[in-house]
Amino acid sequence: MATRMAASLVWWLIGLFFIESVSLKADEPSDNIFVQSLTLADGLSHNTITDILQDRQGFMWFGTQDGLNRYDGHQFVVYKTERRNAYSIGSSHITVLFEDQQETLWIGTAGGGLSRFDRKINRFFRYVNDPQDRTSLSHNTVTAITQDVAGQLWVGTMDGLNLFDPGQDRFQQFHTSADPAKGPENDLITCLTCDRAGHVWLGTGAGLDRFDTVSGVFTHFSEQDGLPNNMIYAIQEDQSGYLWLSSNRGLCRFDPGTTQFRYFGPATGVQDLEFNAGASLKTRDGVLLFGGINGFNIFDPRKIPDNISVPDMAVTRLRVLPRQWSDLGTIANGGRIDLSYRDTLFEIEFAVLNYIDPTAHRYAYKLVGLHDDWIDLGNKNALTLGIPVPGAYTL
Repeated sequence: MATRMAASLVWWLIGLFFIESVSLKADEPSDNIFVQSLTLADGLSHNTITDILQDRQGFMWFGTQDGLNRYDGHQFVVYKTERRNAYSIGSSHITVLFEDQQETLWIGTAGGGLSRFDRKINRFFRYVNDPQDRTSLSHNTVTAITQDVAGQLWVGTMDGLNLFDPGQDRFQQFHTSADPAKGPENDLITCLTCDRAGHVWLGTGAGLDRFDTVSGVFTHFSEQDGLPNNMIYAIQEDQSGYLWLSSNRGLCRFDPGTTQFRYFGPATGVQDLEFNAGASLKTRDGVLLFGGINGFNIFDPRKIPDNISVPDMAVTRLRVLPRQWSDLGTIANGGRIDLSYRDTLFEIEFAVLNYIDPTAHRYAYKLVGLHDDWIDLGNKNALTLGIPVPGAYTL
């Protein structure tokens, strides 16, 4: 009953909102919404929930800061680390839960490494870091787990990415490297996902990384490439192949084919600029949810239209130094400016004539005759240029 009602609630909300923050207030009861609270009094091991998983058998698993909990709809079974039991879970502080294609349950912990649960014999098998063994897990705090289309298990930690080899029961570690193509941009892996093409995508403290499992090459994307913020909290692939990323500066949609980013901030209904690590979900119907510091957003990415119109831009300020000369009318009409050899700098400010969400606008410039490529300014709408060698230039 609760599952059917939750599904109907999701679709009702999608029909009302484009991208909107959703909150559930206890002081506004409804006959159509049923909310049940499960706490310590019901057998839950700890009230701070770190991750939730429903396995293919239908059991609910709750990771907490003090124990792993299995719930069958009636009662909890709690698993905690035991000092004298090598087959207990590695740590009671659970960070992430994952069920692989073989229905094996993997549990990431804080400080206790990775644990694999064998349900048939009710035992946990631990994988921990050994500083003397490069084939061990890279760090004992696990932050993310995923599986690619080939069935390979990937584990993110606070110090590197790991590929698990089940035949040898060991790991291949990936760390930052002097050669950017050989490792992630940052060893703090915050989230992982695998796309339908077989690529592994990593959120890190320094942006977005793509690992090509065929070529073995890493490719990095950061704020310089159009990413709104380098701190990535969660990644979800939608049914069209786009990647949706939550960060410390709203949501964005990334097109792996064109490597273009599209930004969504509070002006478009996003709950806040800041989101929370790992707080995301894709439903069986392709609906996406992202949680943050002010609620969560729920939306169907297929119903979000592409913004293909390019707004007009206007110059709002021009100054030549050291003369303090200014003539907005000339440059606004595409005119010509003659500069003296005494002029050393000129400053220019500009704005897009679209005020829906000014923080979403990005700028780039090129001085034809001096630059071969466009230079990205991010969302900065001002530019100071030194006067180059004598000649004719087009900005």
